[in-house]
Amino acid sequence: MTYELSENEGKTRVRFSYGAFTEKSDFYANQNFSSAKYLESLRQFCQTGNGEAFGSDSYRS
Repeated sequence: MTYELSENEGKTRVRFSYGAFTEKSDFYANQNFSSAKYLESLRQFCQTGNGEAFGSDSYRS
């Protein structure tokens, strides 16, 4: 997994990509979904000071 941070209009853009997957599979789909949840939690934490950490009361499964 690769993370790339860049500045965009006074904000930080976070891009991530997978390079190890050669084909789409259920495992790939699960990793993609889980990564999106963690990045959304990171965004919430950066903006509000509260994220949705795994196991927390606000965690969405």
